[in-house]
Amino acid sequence: MTNKPILKIRIVDFEKALAAQILEMDERFRKTNQEENKFISETAAFCVCSAYTPALYENDIYLYGSDSNYESHIQTNWFDSNKERDTYKAQLIEALKDWAKNWEGWKSDVSKMEMTVDGDVYTF
Repeated sequence: MTNKPILKIRIVDFEKALAAQILEMDERFRKTNQEENKFISETAAFCVCSAYTPALYENDIYLYGSDSNYESHIQTNWFDSNKERDTYKAQLIEALKDWAKNWEGWKSDVSKMEMTVDGDVYTF
């Protein structure tokens, strides 16, 4: 068992927008070959996925995938209001917490259960 984080992600609020950049990710979740990794969070109605490149969508966050050329890219999403942005961000963070605790790939690593926040950097 390692103390290395499962995910370290910077999430920044902007006026009617949200930006995220993955800083670190546990390789066990990365997509390989044709197999995508997906975790559907029932608590947040969000899908945490690994396919090709990082991205933010309406009900999905794509983490590192098979195309490592995009790992430092910043993902963005725009909203009609700051309230909508804040709701989305809360659901996103809840989905990432759920994923960090419950994805089958982590089952043997019970220490990875807490989220920490340092400014705009979230570590799971």
